[in-house]
Amino acid sequence: MEFSYQGSIERRKFLRLAKKYSLRHSRYVPINFDDEVIESTTLNISAGGLLFASTEKYDLSELLRLEIEIPDWQKFIPGGFAEKGLPPGGPFAAKGIVTRTEYFAVNHYHIAVSFVGLDRQELWALMFAINKE
Repeated sequence: MEFSYQGSIERRKFLRLAKKYSLRHSRYVPINFDDEVIESTTLNISAGGLLFASTEKYDLSELLRLEIEIPDWQKFIPGGFAEKGLPPGGPFAAKGIVTRTEYFAVNHYHIAVSFVGLDRQELWALMFAINKE
Protein backbone atom coordinates (compact mmCIF):
# COMPACT_ATOMS: atom_id res chain seq x y z
CA MET A 1 0.00 0.00 0.00
CA GLU A 2 1.36 3.44 -0.87
CA PHE A 3 0.29 6.81 0.46
CA SER A 4 1.30 10.19 -0.85
CA TYR A 5 2.13 12.80 1.75
CA GLN A 6 3.47 16.26 0.87
CA GLY A 7 5.06 14.97 -2.33
CA SER A 8 6.68 11.87 -0.83
CA ILE A 9 5.48 8.29 -1.24
CA GLU A 10 4.75 6.33 1.95
CA ARG A 11 5.50 2.63 1.43
CA ARG A 12 5.06 1.41 5.00
CA LYS A 13 2.44 -1.21 5.71
CA PHE A 14 1.05 0.92 8.57
CA LEU A 15 0.69 4.70 8.55
CA ARG A 16 2.91 6.40 11.14
CA LEU A 17 1.38 9.01 13.41
CA ALA A 18 3.28 11.87 15.06
CA LYS A 19 2.43 10.88 18.63
CA LYS A 20 4.55 11.43 21.70
CA TYR A 21 4.47 8.70 24.34
CA SER A 22 6.83 8.07 27.22
CA LEU A 23 9.16 5.21 26.36
CA ARG A 24 11.66 3.04 28.21
CA HIS A 25 14.18 1.18 26.07
CA SER A 26 17.21 -1.06 26.48
CA ARG A 27 19.12 -3.70 24.57
CA TYR A 28 17.40 -7.06 24.67
CA VAL A 29 19.87 -9.27 26.50
CA PRO A 30 19.60 -12.63 28.32
CA ILE A 31 17.80 -12.49 31.64
CA ASN A 32 21.02 -12.78 33.66
CA PHE A 33 22.47 -9.63 32.14
CA ASP A 34 21.05 -6.18 32.77
CA ASP A 35 21.36 -3.38 30.27
CA GLU A 36 20.72 0.21 31.24
CA VAL A 37 17.08 1.22 30.80
CA ILE A 38 16.80 4.66 29.19
CA GLU A 39 13.74 6.88 29.30
CA SER A 40 12.81 8.93 26.25
CA THR A 41 9.87 9.87 24.03
CA THR A 42 8.46 8.55 20.78
CA LEU A 43 8.52 10.92 17.81
CA ASN A 44 6.14 8.85 15.71
CA ILE A 45 4.52 5.43 15.95
CA SER A 46 2.57 2.89 13.92
CA ALA A 47 1.48 -0.70 14.41
CA GLY A 48 4.69 -1.67 12.60
CA GLY A 49 7.26 0.32 14.58
CA LEU A 50 8.32 3.68 15.94
CA LEU A 51 10.87 6.46 15.84
CA PHE A 52 12.25 7.80 19.11
CA ALA A 53 14.84 10.20 20.47
CA SER A 54 17.68 8.61 22.41
CA THR A 55 20.84 9.51 24.25
CA GLU A 56 22.10 6.00 23.46
CA LYS A 57 23.37 5.00 20.01
CA TYR A 58 22.10 1.64 18.82
CA ASP A 59 23.52 -0.29 15.88
CA LEU A 60 21.47 -1.54 12.93
CA SER A 61 19.74 -4.87 13.61
CA GLU A 62 20.14 -4.62 17.40
CA LEU A 63 17.22 -6.13 19.28
CA LEU A 64 15.64 -3.77 21.82
CA ARG A 65 13.23 -4.16 24.70
CA LEU A 66 10.57 -1.41 24.57
CA GLU A 67 7.93 -0.27 27.06
CA ILE A 68 5.60 2.41 25.68
CA GLU A 69 3.13 4.29 27.88
CA ILE A 70 0.04 4.25 25.63
CA PRO A 71 -3.05 5.14 27.68
CA ASP A 72 -5.70 2.41 27.88
CA TRP A 73 -4.10 0.28 25.13
CA GLN A 74 -5.23 -2.94 26.84
CA LYS A 75 -8.92 -2.15 26.50
CA PHE A 76 -8.52 -2.66 22.73
CA ILE A 77 -7.33 -6.28 23.04
CA PRO A 78 -9.95 -8.53 21.40
CA GLY A 79 -11.50 -10.59 24.18
CA GLY A 80 -10.04 -8.33 26.87
CA PHE A 81 -6.77 -8.13 28.75
CA ALA A 82 -7.77 -10.78 31.31
CA GLU A 83 -8.09 -13.38 28.54
CA LYS A 84 -4.53 -12.59 27.50
CA GLY A 85 -3.34 -12.96 31.10
CA LEU A 86 -2.38 -9.31 31.55
CA PRO A 87 -3.01 -7.21 34.65
CA PRO A 88 -4.97 -4.00 33.99
CA GLY A 89 -2.85 -0.97 33.17
CA GLY A 90 0.83 -1.02 32.41
CA PRO A 91 2.90 -0.14 29.36
CA PHE A 92 2.74 -1.70 25.93
CA ALA A 93 5.76 -4.04 25.99
CA ALA A 94 7.41 -5.15 22.76
CA LYS A 95 10.67 -6.13 21.14
CA GLY A 96 12.00 -4.22 18.17
CA ILE A 97 14.80 -4.38 15.61
CA VAL A 98 16.76 -1.17 14.92
CA THR A 99 16.30 -0.26 11.24
CA ARG A 100 17.90 3.21 11.26
CA THR A 101 20.04 5.38 13.53
CA GLU A 102 20.41 9.10 12.82
CA TYR A 103 23.03 11.22 14.58
CA PHE A 104 21.95 14.78 15.51
CA ALA A 105 24.40 15.98 18.14
CA VAL A 106 26.58 14.62 20.91
CA ASN A 107 24.50 11.98 22.71
CA HIS A 108 21.40 12.74 20.62
CA TYR A 109 20.09 10.19 18.13
CA HIS A 110 16.85 9.34 16.39
CA ILE A 111 16.30 5.58 16.36
CA ALA A 112 13.84 3.82 14.02
CA VAL A 113 12.60 0.41 15.16
CA SER A 114 10.38 -2.25 13.61
CA PHE A 115 8.34 -4.30 16.08
CA VAL A 116 8.94 -8.06 16.10
CA GLY A 117 6.92 -10.88 17.59
CA LEU A 118 3.60 -9.07 18.11
CA ASP A 119 0.60 -11.39 17.98
CA ARG A 120 -2.64 -10.41 16.26
CA GLN A 121 -4.28 -9.28 19.48
CA GLU A 122 -1.37 -6.98 20.37
CA LEU A 123 -1.24 -5.61 16.82
CA TRP A 124 -4.99 -4.94 16.84
CA ALA A 125 -4.84 -3.26 20.27
CA LEU A 126 -1.89 -1.09 19.24
CA MET A 127 -3.54 0.03 15.98
CA PHE A 128 -6.73 1.09 17.75
CA ALA A 129 -5.03 2.65 20.77
CA ILE A 130 -2.78 4.98 18.76
CA ASN A 131 -5.59 5.93 16.36
CA LYS A 132 -8.20 6.68 19.05
CA GLU A 133 -7.13 10.27 19.69
